[in-house]
Amino acid sequence: MSMIIKFLDRELIDKVLQFFNNAQSDKVRSFNRSRKEFEWLFFEGLKKPSLYSIAWDDDSKEIIGTYAGIYIPMVLRPGEPVLTLKGEDTILSLDSMIKFGKRDVLNEMLLNIEEKSKADNVKFIWGFTTAKSSFQRCGFKIISQINWSFYVIKPIIFYKYRLKQFPQQSVMKKLRLWGFSWYNFFRQRFLSFPFTQISFRQIRFDEIEEKILLTFLPGNVYTLYLNKKFLKWRIIDNPSTMTYELLEFRDEKGFVISYFIFSHNQDNIYFVEQFLFAGHMLDREKIQIMKLSFNFLKKRKAAMIRAMGFSNNVLNVKEMKLLKKAGFYFIKNKKASYFIFKNLADPAIDAKDIYLSRLNTLGIV
Repeated sequence: MSMIIKFLDRELIDKVLQFFNNAQSDKVRSFNRSRKEFEWLFFEGLKKPSLYSIAWDDDSKEIIGTYAGIYIPMVLRPGEPVLTLKGEDTILSLDSMIKFGKRDVLNEMLLNIEEKSKADNVKFIWGFTTAKSSFQRCGFKIISQINWSFYVIKPIIFYKYRLKQFPQQSVMKKLRLWGFSWYNFFRQRFLSFPFTQISFRQIRFDEIEEKILLTFLPGNVYTLYLNKKFLKWRIIDNPSTMTYELLEFRDEKGFVISYFIFSHNQDNIYFVEQFLFAGHMLDREKIQIMKLSFNFLKKRKAAMIRAMGFSNNVLNVKEMKLLKKAGFYFIKNKKASYFIFKNLADPAIDAKDIYLSRLNTLGIV
C-alpha cells in the first residue's frame, strides 16, 4: 500500500472535481463546482496558483484526501500588504483512509502546504471549518463561530425559501420560522434614525476610487487588501452564479464617505459582502447608510438580505451591533463553521487582529 502527498497539476483537475462534487452530494445544501470555477479559484489567483495538496493512493490511482491553500493578500494599515493563506477544500475519504491505518492524512497534507508557504513568506493560515478537533490536532486555534443573520423583506417568500433549504422540519419549527418571518419584517418598521444629507448611487467597478477605498479599510487589524486587483479577481472575474454590485455614498459636500459591496443569487436573495466607511463617521451615520442600502435593495424586489457576523475582534462585534440596529436579526447555529487560525511567521500576530467579512468566504450560501 502506497500513499503519497503531492501538489495538484492540471491533468488531475477533473478527477479532483469529481472527488469534491461527490463529497458535496452528502450535504444538506450541496452545490456542484464547475471546472471554470475551480480554475478561477485555484489556478488564476492574485499572486500565483494555489497550493493544492492531494493524498494519493499510488496503487489504486484514487484520491484519498485534499486540502488547498489560496494566497490572499492582507494589510495592517498603514503598513504594506502581507501574504496569507486561506484554507479550502478539506475533504477526506474515510473509506480510502482505513487501509492506511493511523497515518494522519490531513496533517500530512497541511505540512506539505506549510513547508512551501513558509518559503513564500506567508504570515499565517486561516479559514473556516466545522471540523474543529481535526484542525486543533494540526495546530490551529479555533477562534469563533460564524453568526448568521436575516433581514426579512418578503415574509412568505422567506418562509418558503427556508423550508426549501431545510425541508425536514417539525411542525413546531415550521411555526417558529413562520413567526420569525413576520416578527423580523415588522420590527424593521419601528426602527428610525435621524437622517443627515447623504446621497448615494450605484457605480460600476471601474468607477471605484481606489485610493479613497483603501483609506476606508479598518485600521489596526489585518484585513483583506481590497485594491482593484483583488476586487476584480474576487467579484468581477468570479464565475459563480452570484452577481456582485456596488453603492457609493457621499456627504453633503460631495465627498465619498462609504462603499457598500453586495451580492445576490438567482433566487433574489441579497447578501452583505462588506461595508466600508470613512474613519471619521459616527455610528448613527453608518446605520443611516446601512438603512439606505437596504431600502435600495427592497426596491430591487429582494426577498431577504443576509449578513455574516464574526466575533473574533472588537470591530467585527461592533459591526454586528450596527447591523442589528439597522434591522438584522442574528442567530447562532450549532452547524455553522468556525474561524480557524495558525501562525507561521510572526508570534505577535493574533487571531483577534484579523477583521473578517463575507468577502473572506467563498460566499456560496
